[in-house]
Amino acid sequence: ASLCGGKFYLPWETGRLPRDLPSGASLQLQRQVMVPLWHRWELLVLLVVLLTSDWILRRLT
Repeated sequence: ASLCGGKFYLPWETGRLPRDLPSGASLQLQRQVMVPLWHRWELLVLLVVLLTSDWILRRLT
């Protein structure tokens, strides 16, 4: 808790929690957009190239 500026409360110390909360503290939100792996055409092309080169190398040996 001390690394990120937080506090640790034992069960019998929870009465101090409302007093220790900052009033009107700002909250920063961060939006994260998840893109499925197969919606990236670059990765699909890379996979096809790797599989094709593997197949060609196996045919030549």
